[in-house]
Amino acid sequence: MDLFRPLDDATINDPQPMYHRLRSAEPVHWYAPLSAWVVSGYDDCLFALHRTDLFSSDWRRPVPRSPTTCSASRLWTRRSTVPYTAC
Repeated sequence: MDLFRPLDDATINDPQPMYHRLRSAEPVHWYAPLSAWVVSGYDDCLFALHRTDLFSSDWRRPVPRSPTTCSASRLWTRRSTVPYTAC
C-alpha cells in the first residue's frame, strides 16, 4: 500500500489516518507522481521551513535525485547534519 495517497476518497474525507501512517512509517517520503519529498512530522516540517538555505521550491535550484538513484538517508538525516545533499 502506498503511504501517501492525497487524492483518495478516504483521505479527502479524513486525512488524519494517512498522515499518522506516514509519520509512523516514513516521515520523509518520496512521492514519485510529483517528484517531490513529502515531510509529515512536525519537527521535520519546522526544520525544513526554517532552513530556506537548504530547502526551497525554487525550480532553479538543483533537485536531489529520486530515492531510486540516491539514498533517502543521505538526503535527510533528521536534523543531525545537513539534510539537503546533492547525490
